[in-house]
Formats: sequence, C-alpha cells, structure tokens
Amino acid sequence: MVLEPNKAMQLRLLREAVHTENFDNNMAEQAFLNYAFGQNSAFPTQLLDRQWNGFFPGEEEEGYLKIIHEKLWSMSDHWAENYFADNWKEMLLTYQGKEFLSRRRWDGEREFE
Repeated sequence: MVLEPNKAMQLRLLREAVHTENFDNNMAEQAFLNYAFGQNSAFPTQLLDRQWNGFFPGEEEEGYLKIIHEKLWSMSDHWAENYFADNWKEMLLTYQGKEFLSRRRWDGEREFE
C-alpha cells in the first residue's frame, strides 16, 4: 500500500467512515479500506501477484512467496515455520556486515530536519 498525505482524501475517508452499513465494521480497518479502495470504488486498487500476499503457503511456494500473511509461529513442521526468524537473522547479518558498515561510513553523517 502506498500512502501520501492528502487533505482531500482524509476528508473523504472521514466522511465515508461513518457509513458503517456499507462495510463490516467488525473487521477493524480492513473492511473499511476494502470499501473505500475496492475494485468498484472511485479509487480502485491494483491487485498484486500472490507472491506479495500469500495466505496458507503450499509446499510448491517455498522460495516464491515474498510476503506471508500467516501466524508463522503456529506453522510447525512446515517449510515456512522459520521464515520470519531466518529472514530476521539474514537481515541482521546484512546490517552488521562489513560491506554495509563500509557503505554507511562512505555515506557519511546526514542531518535530517
């Protein structure tokens, strides 16, 4: 999802949020977002390939899925069981690696306003 601050969109969303008869408000924000940005709305979404939105990953999807929307800690004896932990460790190794630290030093200090 790409977000950009926009006052007109904020007002539209606030106006539409009170019409709870148009969406299932028991589903937190997801149902509202589906309503506000659904395929039949004024702002239709662009659907992504399954690799970016995978539920219940099958064995044939090992190495294919980039995003898994699943309770990974409850997936024992499954290829995705350690998906989060393995990727987290890989990310930490990347950020602690000599190449990354060298590039950060090369970038120098940055001031942010």
